[in-house]
Amino acid sequence: MSHFPLQPAHRSWPLRLTLWAGLAVFAAIGLPLTFIGLLAISEAFGQGMLCFGLVCLASFAGGLARELAERAPAPLPCLVSLEGESALFLPRAAAPSRISSLALTAYALIAALGALFTTLTQAWGWSVALALLAAYLLYVAMPWTRSAAGGMWFTPRRVVAEHDGRRWEAPWEAITGVVAQQPMPVLVRPDRMPHVRRTGPRGRAWNPARTDGVIAVDTRFLAGGTLLASYVITQAITDPASRSVLGTAQSLPAHR
Repeated sequence: MSHFPLQPAHRSWPLRLTLWAGLAVFAAIGLPLTFIGLLAISEAFGQGMLCFGLVCLASFAGGLARELAERAPAPLPCLVSLEGESALFLPRAAAPSRISSLALTAYALIAALGALFTTLTQAWGWSVALALLAAYLLYVAMPWTRSAAGGMWFTPRRVVAEHDGRRWEAPWEAITGVVAQQPMPVLVRPDRMPHVRRTGPRGRAWNPARTDGVIAVDTRFLAGGTLLASYVITQAITDPASRSVLGTAQSLPAHR
């Protein structure tokens, strides 16, 4: 197979500068608020300051970790067995998904701390609301125990994709085209539109997988990115005989 870059595209410089400015603001607000909150933790005012400061620090840590993860090398395509079928697998980098899960877990713990504080002051309404928020955030963050990143699998018979707790699959006969952009629209026959099923908790992914009659695939952090995924699909559609090599060493791309 042809050569493909296997490094995820980074943010543009304006977006990166905006991100670093936001991180600086979170740190500048979070550190003093946390310090003040610890000094006045016996007072309701101090407890509120502490929780808000911790939210800012958790946002700073999550944003910084995400930025560092985006600089890491992309995963490499590999050959795997998918439910008894040989498949070419384009894995998605696991770190961004894990960081999101850990950040949600941190927010859940902060909400639980707030529920404890409001329980001690007998503010029952706030206590119940914060406890429910903590439980929901922890539920959404559950995939931190395993990778929710997923990826795309190409077999001689079908295409399978999974990301952040959503999975879909379609036979090659149902796919009519693909657009090489991010997110990557996969065009499917209207009467063969695949079912998108949940493999993780709701609330994990905000953008719909099915939109305007196509399947939208997030190719950020995917091995080979949009270029490789769209190439494999286009090749399989235009030359059906090429599907037979998917899952074999011949289907592995040369990378640079």
